[in-house]
Amino acid sequence: MKLSGARGTISVIHSWLLALGVPESRIDVWITGATNSDGETAFANCQSFERTRFINFLQDVVAADETGGTLLIYWLGHGFLTGSSHSHHLLLPEATIAQPRSIEVTALSALLKGENFSQFTHQILIFDTCRQAADFGRGGAAAPEPLIPRPIDWIKQVRQCRIYACLEGQTARIQAKAGTVLSRTLIDAVGEGGLAQWPDFPTLLANVGRSTFDQPTVRDRMYAYATNWNGEVSDIWQADSAGGSSYQTPAIKLDLASLQRQLQSALEEADGQAGTEGAALRIVDNKYIEGIYVGRDDCARLFDQFSTDTDRVFAIVGDAGMGKSNTLLNLAKHKSHSDLVIVFSSGDILNGIEESLVEHLGLSFADRGVRAVLEDVDKLVRSSNRSFYIFIDGLNEVPISRREVRLALNHFVERFCRRSQWRLVVSCRTSDWDFWLRNDSNMLGSLGKSVFRRASGPLSCSVELQRYTKTEFAAAWGKYREYFGLVDSMSERMKELCSEPFLLRIVAESFRDGRPIPNDLSSDEIFERFLTERYPVGADVQRARLLLHRIAAKMIHDCRPFVDATVGLTDDHRLLDRLVSDNILRIRDSTVYFQYERYLEYTCAKYLLSAKLSHSSHTEIVQRLRELAESRFINAPGIIEVVLVSLESDPPLVQLIFKELAGSPSNIGAALCAAIRRTPAVARGVLEYLHPIATSQNYILRQYFAHSIAAMPVSLALEILHRLSSISRERWEEQETAALIASKLPLATGYSNAVLTELWRLADSFHWRVRRAAGYALRHIADQADDSGREVVRASIPAPASSRQAHAVLILLTFDRFRDIPGLVQIIPDSLNSDISQFDWLAANYFDKLSTTIHSQLFQILSNSPREWVRGRLAQTILNAPSTRFYEGGNHHSWIGTLSRDSSPSVRLKIARALRSHSSTPWAKSILTEYLSDDWTVSSAATFSLYGETRSSASLPDSGESSGHLDQLTLLRERVAHGDVAPDFGEFRPLEDYLSNRGEFSAIPDPNMRIVDALHSIIAENFSAARSLLDFEEFLRTISCDLDETMRWALVLFVADFSRDSIDAELRYRLLLSCSKDEHFWIRREVAIALPRVHAEGLIDQLTAMSLLMEMRALEANYADSVYNEVQHFLDIALFHLSDPRMVDEGSHVN
Repeated sequence: MKLSGARGTISVIHSWLLALGVPESRIDVWITGATNSDGETAFANCQSFERTRFINFLQDVVAADETGGTLLIYWLGHGFLTGSSHSHHLLLPEATIAQPRSIEVTALSALLKGENFSQFTHQILIFDTCRQAADFGRGGAAAPEPLIPRPIDWIKQVRQCRIYACLEGQTARIQAKAGTVLSRTLIDAVGEGGLAQWPDFPTLLANVGRSTFDQPTVRDRMYAYATNWNGEVSDIWQADSAGGSSYQTPAIKLDLASLQRQLQSALEEADGQAGTEGAALRIVDNKYIEGIYVGRDDCARLFDQFSTDTDRVFAIVGDAGMGKSNTLLNLAKHKSHSDLVIVFSSGDILNGIEESLVEHLGLSFADRGVRAVLEDVDKLVRSSNRSFYIFIDGLNEVPISRREVRLALNHFVERFCRRSQWRLVVSCRTSDWDFWLRNDSNMLGSLGKSVFRRASGPLSCSVELQRYTKTEFAAAWGKYREYFGLVDSMSERMKELCSEPFLLRIVAESFRDGRPIPNDLSSDEIFERFLTERYPVGADVQRARLLLHRIAAKMIHDCRPFVDATVGLTDDHRLLDRLVSDNILRIRDSTVYFQYERYLEYTCAKYLLSAKLSHSSHTEIVQRLRELAESRFINAPGIIEVVLVSLESDPPLVQLIFKELAGSPSNIGAALCAAIRRTPAVARGVLEYLHPIATSQNYILRQYFAHSIAAMPVSLALEILHRLSSISRERWEEQETAALIASKLPLATGYSNAVLTELWRLADSFHWRVRRAAGYALRHIADQADDSGREVVRASIPAPASSRQAHAVLILLTFDRFRDIPGLVQIIPDSLNSDISQFDWLAANYFDKLSTTIHSQLFQILSNSPREWVRGRLAQTILNAPSTRFYEGGNHHSWIGTLSRDSSPSVRLKIARALRSHSSTPWAKSILTEYLSDDWTVSSAATFSLYGETRSSASLPDSGESSGHLDQLTLLRERVAHGDVAPDFGEFRPLEDYLSNRGEFSAIPDPNMRIVDALHSIIAENFSAARSLLDFEEFLRTISCDLDETMRWALVLFVADFSRDSIDAELRYRLLLSCSKDEHFWIRREVAIALPRVHAEGLIDQLTAMSLLMEMRALEANYADSVYNEVQHFLDIALFHLSDPRMVDEGSHVN
């Protein structure tokens, strides 16, 4: 690529290789648009870079080189990330905005691992490119050049390493004369030893990191992701935040005493010097001051319960400024008196929580790996008879690689926090909390499941911090008044405003030492006085404001909540030092931060309003806000929220902003929700523009929208609820959102008859999703209510309930207090004959949670259902139910005995698989033994349930013989069905161990997502050993024909979301085509939802996607419901997206 400074880097690398003794004949240089006149003749082997020529060169020339040894590829050019999997692409010279042609890094890596290149036993791939997300809108999606390797030769192992110049979301630094930072640091690290003498890569990367310590800015520090010689993800090396020492800390003797010392040191570092008596006369450097902290109602009680029960994760959630950080650190300090405690800020976990934990403890893991070291730590923790608490503050402040950090947290919870003495405590802003709990399909991860198990309130967190209560404020005012020397009294208006803890802190610091506190200030005026009270001279405050705005501009430009202190922000270093001493800014390692996140967002908003927007039209204002929100700046939503609140007095402009931005990405939607929550007066004027948020496909955003509406005055919230619930029956999304709002209202406003009336009206909807949402809302209200509130809910049930309302009654009856009410329970069997969509499956799914008084009657009806998937679900529910209350009388044996003789192989297959957990019992063994002579699919499932893998081998009889043995393909299919992957196929690394949940109250693992995880574990790149043992195309076809519909549903998700590097476009199309004809509407629905996405990510071309869509539309008429066809709804959405001219492939034409 023609990059400024690239020529210098090429010369440096070329000269370096020559100096190391590499013959010039074995160094090939490829330059975009190279000509003899460019001086490229200085290189003996120099060619103009063209995609086809370069790939042919690799496959024909390099692959034919029998000398072997070390292969080094240094790629310098433009790079970008794309797709939900953040795939790294190397941009090709012929790329255009409409068609960004590229080579994908994983494809190049796989090509070089093929047997054609196996003579190069050591391969070093260096990518000196940026790694920022590319947003091509609906224009050309990234189109990677296909690189298809031959089968990997496992006899001669290829050892491959990859190094990147920057982390995901960052740009690679290049200087016009000196070349790239990466090239200089690598050369310095290798030194004169030469390639053959390179040390192990962990040591090399430590040297690279050490070489970058003196770089002037954070952005200049080289972050080197690497894979070790075996191709597994290795450690990430970066400059130590403390400076001066290697990021790889020396090992210390691992004993309990040293562990305690390290934990105490880490806690003191987090706490700083705050809280001492001497600090009372100065502005402290830390947010937390122990002397003025006020405990929050119920927080200590809930945390004490958490410390003594079986829960492993405690979540502190609240809006900005509600005291989350102070609460977390206070809990940490008090818990440290009796247990082992360590505290992280969110930035500390970017490298992975396990690595960061080991590094904070001062332990070395280069020789044995992180997990082995943590196992030793676990032994010490257990020997201490104390608990180990890991506190992580501010998950919402994670600036980059957020999905990777979420995944790391889920893995950490899964691996360590299930142990009896490890506990995790986190804090997070309300608007960002659901991101950490769930994915965009509202599926809980291990972190979310651990919190949800004992969640309180509508946010599914352990404790939600809100404004001070009157009692809390009185206690806080007394402490603040004494600590800061405040006047004796404050107006009622200011008390109301300062019930937000952060604003009380700002007021206290602004009017300390007896300065009079005004009677009426807005939040904006409080922030402004925070500055002017420190700089009473007009010129001083103008200079300070100018510097703060310059810092804000730099942060917005760089999309980072910090700036380098050495980039020429100001020549007045005294002013910068004073802003630090006045607690407005802080500096660490030559990097400038705002002391408070709220003040950062306020300053950035004021900069936008004063510097950029003062003379702009409304259209320009909206466009600049959109650019900000579509950036990767983690504080963008908060800044937009402050802008909107500041514009409250300009309703036309606010309405225009809402009109233009409501349909934008979800982070903008979250900011709009937060703004209407803070300024309810704005809400009524913008209601007509909130439709895109209320109908968003992002369920998390709709949850937050509902939470924001529920926080408004009751009359306004009910008005919005009524508007949404009154939408025509075709628009089910608004009605589902209305149910979400209703579920949150009673928790804050009492049990309003109006709310319950709206819910029962929604429960009579024609759409099953709306009925389900209404039922979950009623169930949630009953679960949170006291006895009198529950009686109000019970009395609100219509008499008689309609056949559609019985759907909600069924969900409500899963609540213990309602389960055995005689007048209600009979509604369920009476409604099963009404043929309501999904009702019979729902009854089978909740069978074990319903009253035992109707079990026999329900079983008689459900076991004779004409739908085999209802009968199969009934069997699974019975076999998976806990062995309490439900099994009284032993009816489950006779029930399973009856179902085990079902005429459908699908039902028998599900029973054979579910019996694995009961296979040691005589009655289960009897059924499984009978199944050994059943249909082959049933027989193979029974064999696996009885014998596991002990009687299976690839060399045993083929799958056509029911011999009690399983071939490799069948064995693998059964392991996938159980979410259980054999060690032969690599370590099982589930994506996120998600649980499906839309408000349900039993956090039961979703077997469907376990199947998706298992498919990914077997077929994804990191588990490519499986490819040498089986034909995975045949394997996937086997899954697509499995008699268990959950296997087929999981296959759609895998093909659509998790298989970018595993299968080609043709196979992807055939699998989606097969699933598009499935008898189950919810499998066809997933195909419809997936079509625009798989095309947008370049996995299927546009004509193929449109062809499949049109075929589905024609076939769907055969399945159409007399009331509403949900699959057709998503097909219409897919047609809208795929017909957009911006999504049409180059050279394609679609009518």
